[in-house]
Amino acid sequence: MRAAILVLALASCTALTPQQEAERDYREALTTRDLRRKLELLDRAIELHPTSQAHLERALLSGTMREPARALADLNDAIKFLDGDPSRLSLQLSRAMLLGREGRYDEADIDLSEVIKATGSSEAYLQRAWFRRRSGREADAARDVQEARKASDGLADPFYNEGVRALTRGDSVEAERMFRFALDLDPLHSRAHIAMARLYMERHQFAEAAREFDEAIPAHPRDAELYYHRGNVRFAAAMGEDALTDYEKAVELAPKEAIYLAARGMAYHRVRKDVSKAMADFAEAIRIDPRCHAAWYQRGLLNHEKGQLQGAEDDLRRALSIRATPEGCVALGRVLHDRGEYDRALTVYTQALEVYKEPDVRKSLAAEAERTRKAKESKQ
Repeated sequence: MRAAILVLALASCTALTPQQEAERDYREALTTRDLRRKLELLDRAIELHPTSQAHLERALLSGTMREPARALADLNDAIKFLDGDPSRLSLQLSRAMLLGREGRYDEADIDLSEVIKATGSSEAYLQRAWFRRRSGREADAARDVQEARKASDGLADPFYNEGVRALTRGDSVEAERMFRFALDLDPLHSRAHIAMARLYMERHQFAEAAREFDEAIPAHPRDAELYYHRGNVRFAAAMGEDALTDYEKAVELAPKEAIYLAARGMAYHRVRKDVSKAMADFAEAIRIDPRCHAAWYQRGLLNHEKGQLQGAEDDLRRALSIRATPEGCVALGRVLHDRGEYDRALTVYTQALEVYKEPDVRKSLAAEAERTRKAKESKQ
């Protein structure tokens, strides 16, 4: 009997209170990588003993899982827990951003205005300006930007650096927000313009990217790389003559850069149909840098068009030896196909299909392989 009582007593001493269980689950949630498991733990922790930290963590997780309604509910609860506590202001800033993403600009404005009143935060001013622009309040947005410049002494680099860090994490949305803030504070911040241009390039928004380079170049008119990159986006945006002008300027500023010569040669070929100038640029680029992939690849394409199939094959194989790309495999396969060397072409496509797994790339390779198979069958 005494032994049984002792066991019960020990059990009662080791049992966790709801608050302790909630703390245990919350700490486990912070360390687990499984999102569903993390959510289960946070749900249980909040049910047992709700805290602002648990609600905030669940709000962040809900945002990651694209559940904005749940994220907002948790932020609301977390802010209620911290009523009167200055630490709630950072949560209000987070809630404002989430409300703004949902298009609820008036509600976001209320939160941001309270943060601004309490802290004078330049970030809050800039975020409010961003949302006010989107809701058509341009004059109010302009005033917010002016206040942000006063609050930050016009220092844009901290926001630009945060944008770079966001890109490193793979968060392009946050990166764009930070780069835009940097440009609000300093419209001539060339690095932020370049960063925005690269974001647009990744999204295939080439006209928008070109406009960002338009803003960056006046601050660095002797930077050949800026002209080269603007040329690339202009060419992609079907602005061929403008692209050629940029490539010519890049070569003028840096005549020993092989990649700029290769780009100009490509534009001479594609835009002006000037084969002699294109070939001269490719040859000079290769002389300067024998490992200039673009020069070998573009010359291979041009040789193919001219019907110089052996030269095309040699150039494209050299390009692939420098850097293998699916486009290079397709180009080489087409040359071999046109020479009637169907088995060799099929070998190129088969090897490429073993390497490249992207659906669009595989679709293109498979289509070329099927075309070659049909051509082979028709000759038998």
